[in-house]
Amino acid sequence: MPIPALDSKTSAWAGPLCHPVPLAAVLALVVNDHLLKGSGLVPGSVTGKLSDVAGLFFFPVLLAAVGFALLRRAGAGEPRHRRAISVGAVAATAAAFAALKLWPAFNALVERAWGANALDATDLLALPAVVLAGAWLWRARRPSAPGGLQVAAILAAVLASAATSRSYETRVFPRWEILAPQPHAAGCATATAWNVRSGKEGAAFALELSTDQQGCAVELRGAELRLRSRAVAADVLPPAMELAPGAARRAWLAFRFDGDRAWNAGERAATLELSFLVAGQPYQWSLAVENRLPGGKLIGDMRERDRPRLLPDGGVE
Repeated sequence: MPIPALDSKTSAWAGPLCHPVPLAAVLALVVNDHLLKGSGLVPGSVTGKLSDVAGLFFFPVLLAAVGFALLRRAGAGEPRHRRAISVGAVAATAAAFAALKLWPAFNALVERAWGANALDATDLLALPAVVLAGAWLWRARRPSAPGGLQVAAILAAVLASAATSRSYETRVFPRWEILAPQPHAAGCATATAWNVRSGKEGAAFALELSTDQQGCAVELRGAELRLRSRAVAADVLPPAMELAPGAARRAWLAFRFDGDRAWNAGERAATLELSFLVAGQPYQWSLAVENRLPGGKLIGDMRERDRPRLLPDGGVE
């Protein structure tokens, strides 16, 4: 968004931003995102919420300042519009932040431009900062200040909002994991399975087949991930395989579903059901799968394009 010049007619409208309180929030966001995150000096749980609180406080003030200047330059920025613009800036900020933390499609769209941003409903605990921003806009005096200083304040706030953090903060994400994935004997073949991908788009598992016999043909006839709410079939089943002794064969099974919705709905257990024909004989294999938080994952400045994705042929990119 272009920033209009803040001449003597418009300079008073930038007053709520050109003040030590919102500028301190801008500084706190920059220091937290680019120095504290990942440094080990402050716990990750603190640095994550600090950015949210600082951003939610100064961003509505920034929006309002730009709105005030634009309306003033258009000749429609009478003082009676000040509170209406303030309410709009606060409401827009709160709505966008809530959508970012709760709506997977919107979150993915924002991530393409600004980098990784976890879907985390607990981040909504920072929303009271928006209320404080509204109170600041509602009651703050608009002290006079040099136009250049106010332009610098707005540019600093814009840059702080747009800059992507390079912090390598360890964040915990849920994953669908096979419990006790020990080898499974099925006739002349031995099968082993493990998870290779879990996230917003669903889950994917690797299947390895081996044999110690000649002429061991294996065909996977069915693969379903049975959640509490529904059963999800694998996108693509691999073709029949002729196994040779000492040469293991692998296949990838991708299951597409809304992983965030499953987690938020409390779905923690599932069953991976596999149906085989091994040397012409049917076999079933049921594996217990759990949706859990296994540990940390570096999200840093990983962009959406850098993340593993489920491919249409059932593979993992």
